[in-house]
Amino acid sequence: MADADPAPSPPAVAPLPSPSKKFQFQALGDRIVELNESQSELLLKLQGLKENLQNWRSKLDAQVKTYKDELSELK
Repeated sequence: MADADPAPSPPAVAPLPSPSKKFQFQALGDRIVELNESQSELLLKLQGLKENLQNWRSKLDAQVKTYKDELSELK
């Protein structure tokens, strides 16, 4: 009668990712790079807008002061 023990299994080796998974990871990596670049661009735009707002605010404050002074002179 044949031996009932099954043949020993080969040592466990981490399977290589299938080409589709490799492609998915590469696509995800590319998307992450795109998002990082987009985030950097948006941060630069936001900083520019913040500076513009600060400049606008100081100009507005100066104009309001000028109008107040002129109004005081008219009184």
